[in-house]
Amino acid sequence: MQFKNKLMFAVLMSGMTNMAYADMTQTSEIDEINAASCMVASQGVYMAAVERQAGSDKKKAKKALDKEFRNIKKSFKNKEFVNFVETSWNNGLDIVYNMPVQTTDADKKAFIEQTTQAALISCMDDLQR
Repeated sequence: MQFKNKLMFAVLMSGMTNMAYADMTQTSEIDEINAASCMVASQGVYMAAVERQAGSDKKKAKKALDKEFRNIKKSFKNKEFVNFVETSWNNGLDIVYNMPVQTTDADKKAFIEQTTQAALISCMDDLQR
């Protein structure tokens, strides 16, 4: 993924993480691990959403995700976490590609932001159960 997209993702995630924890005065170590895990999981949804809104077909998006996923596998040795990320990215790809490509740049940007935020919040909810 291009540096610009990675930077946009990092800015988006830092803002969403702050929003997710705005009402909490203390976070536990588990909450921090969950947040970090969900940020990695939602990164794949972000990449899929960017590809979708750029008009890329699903096969091309899957190839880009697979390439980035190889880096995840190299970086993390915990098989449970790696499987969690892989499942999240594949599910996100399927969901994103069932949604239409937006017509304006503003709508495309909003789609990417909302999809990524929804993935992060959904992941956090799932891990808190």
